[in-house]
Amino acid sequence: MEQLSMAVVTDELKRKRAEIGVPIEDLRKQIAILEQQQAAFEIVVRSYEPDYSPEAVNSKNFERRGFVFRMLRQAGRPITAADFATAFAREKGLGEYAIARSYRQPLIADARSARQG
Repeated sequence: MEQLSMAVVTDELKRKRAEIGVPIEDLRKQIAILEQQQAAFEIVVRSYEPDYSPEAVNSKNFERRGFVFRMLRQAGRPITAADFATAFAREKGLGEYAIARSYRQPLIADARSARQG
């Protein structure tokens, strides 16, 4: 009796394993197609920018994400986009002028008044 129940269990496990294999193969096919498309995009981008490096783009995104998480941890509270811009400018050594330019509202108001004047 015990062998019969083990056989039922192993048959079910084999069926489940085979069932999972189908979507795995579909995903592998999709990945292959996406990798071909990605390679094609890279060829076109490199024709315009020979120094293009996809690894550099990915590392820049990771650095930005790390900066955002670090800022949120340090603040310990919700912060504004202006706070982020100020902290980013300071961290990159852009100086007070760049920090002031990160606040776009006065620049928009000045452009409106220049058109009216």
